[in-house]
Amino acid sequence: MDILDEELFSFWKALTESHVRYIMVGGFATRFHGVDRNTDDLDMWLEDTLENRKHLIQSFIKLGYGKESDFKYRNQCSLWRVGQVSG
Repeated sequence: MDILDEELFSFWKALTESHVRYIMVGGFATRFHGVDRNTDDLDMWLEDTLENRKHLIQSFIKLGYGKESDFKYRNQCSLWRVGQVSG
């Protein structure tokens, strides 16, 4: 996965514009710190609040990853749907 891929820039931009609170972790994050580690996925930790989940869903909708009815709002547990962003 190319860290300079346009789809990834669009993904991060949508997260920022939607005020999603997250940190990037895992192999992909290490590449930003100069460690050349091949990975095909993007690992993130999200602030687990209902408000932040709603922000994440809005960013997915902006990106065309689904419509609001594709996602469930849940009050007490972790993410409802796992998706993949490939570059």
